[in-house]
Amino acid sequence: MTYIFENECYVGLRSTQQIVWCKRGESTPKKEISSLRAHVNLIGFIWWNGYVFRRFDNWLNSDRYCDKVNEALSENLRKLNGFLFISDGVKCHRSTQFKRWCDEYNIELCEWPGYSPDFNAIKLVWNIIKQKIKTKNPKSQRELENAIDEALDGLSLIAIQACIKKTQKIYQHFVSSY
Repeated sequence: MTYIFENECYVGLRSTQQIVWCKRGESTPKKEISSLRAHVNLIGFIWWNGYVFRRFDNWLNSDRYCDKVNEALSENLRKLNGFLFISDGVKCHRSTQFKRWCDEYNIELCEWPGYSPDFNAIKLVWNIIKQKIKTKNPKSQRELENAIDEALDGLSLIAIQACIKKTQKIYQHFVSSY
């Protein structure tokens, strides 16, 4: 079975406008941060031989989700025929409309429980992307968008395949423990 891993990611900059001093070895005090400076919503899809990432505005409902999936994957739909689509259990991922879309393109929908990041390889890819963004230390919307673009441009298929392999090892360990 070949997999498509999908997930959305929110990348935001928040400003605390506070300096916190801590003694060496002590943890940083947790503070509520209410000031949003910049953000970008991303949707991503990875599979063994490819990947697609797109930005989106607002929140996703069933209609917008289907539109974004169709828009992002339209060039690859023939290649993805018969794949198993893995995402989390968010409501729009389980909608009747999206299930129809999967049926139309012969893509099987996996029924993972929500919030099971160890089973979705794209969560590992988001970590790579976020680490690359963090090294750029963006301070504005434009800098954040540029840092995201650079992180995505620098992403390699080899890195994605490594994330998929790691997830497959987790599956094997999980299944063998039963």
